[in-house]
Amino acid sequence: MDGADAERLADVTAQGMRMSPRSQRTFMSTSTTSGYITVANLSTAMEAHLIQGALHAAGIDALVPDANISQTHSLMTVALGGVRVVVPSDQADAAQEILDALNRGDLQLEGDEGEPAGGG
Repeated sequence: MDGADAERLADVTAQGMRMSPRSQRTFMSTSTTSGYITVANLSTAMEAHLIQGALHAAGIDALVPDANISQTHSLMTVALGGVRVVVPSDQADAAQEILDALNRGDLQLEGDEGEPAGGG
C-alpha cells in the first residue's frame, strides 16, 4: 500500500466506515488511476465508451473508471466532473492525436455526412 492509498483508507476510516481486509484490497486497487492521465471528460458513460473504443482501435489502453458510478447515480455525474477516459501517461500524446482527429472528423466513415440516425 503506497502513501496515497493509506491516506484514502485513513479518510474512509475517519468518516466512521469500517472495511474488511478484502474490501480494503478492492478499494485500493480500484480507487486510484496512478500512472494514468485523463484525456477526456464526457457527459455519459456511453460517450466515454465510444471514445475508449476509438482509442483501443488505435492501440491505446484507455479506461473508463467512472462508468459504473455514473450509470448507477446518473444525477451525480456532473458533480463528479463527468465520466473520465484515462490512458497510461506514456500514451497520452498519441491519445490526444486520436481525439483531435475525431473532433476534426478525420475518422468519419465515408458517406456519413452527419445525417440523423434513420436517414432522416
